[in-house]
Amino acid sequence: MRVRLSPRADAASVELLEMLLAEAETEFLDYTGQSAVPASAEQLIVKMACIAYDRRGTESNGGQSFSGVSDSYIDGYPAAIVKQLQRYRRCRAI
Repeated sequence: MRVRLSPRADAASVELLEMLLAEAETEFLDYTGQSAVPASAEQLIVKMACIAYDRRGTESNGGQSFSGVSDSYIDGYPAAIVKQLQRYRRCRAI
């Protein structure tokens, strides 16, 4: 999967991005039951990795409040991402 980075990206940023992309790919494969990522799903995996990047440090936090301003965090992926994931899901026979 190819992702464009800033020429100023340091090794730690590249390593973090690679880890988040690998985790998103694994989540995609586990959820959908696919054996490989279709080319049409690559941008979805990038979106999943971006969401994971944005949520770093808040994974176990349901919300917070400071000086009357509160933030709440969504658990899981937004409905639009889940809807896209479901398009790739394979039925499993028992």
